[in-house]
Amino acid sequence: MNREIATQWFNQFTPAVIAEYGVEATGQWCARHWAPCPILGGNGLKAAVLMAEAAVMNAFPNDGEPWCCRVGDVGMFFLWGACPPAGMTSSE
Repeated sequence: MNREIATQWFNQFTPAVIAEYGVEATGQWCARHWAPCPILGGNGLKAAVLMAEAAVMNAFPNDGEPWCCRVGDVGMFFLWGACPPAGMTSSE
């Protein structure tokens, strides 16, 4: 995976787009790397589990830097690629 391609993909989530959708940083996630969940419908639960596994396997410190930024754009591109929309429907 080309790093430039991954970075360009995440760059579609500009501050204006992030604000429009109300995406917020969530402790271990920055808004830019979390944006595929609320904006594209990515499976956030699976992504969170994969991120926690990566944090444990790589012994990420809990020093305030979001874990997603430690993984970087290429790693996050592959993570979200493994977390397509879950296909949940309403219970109506």
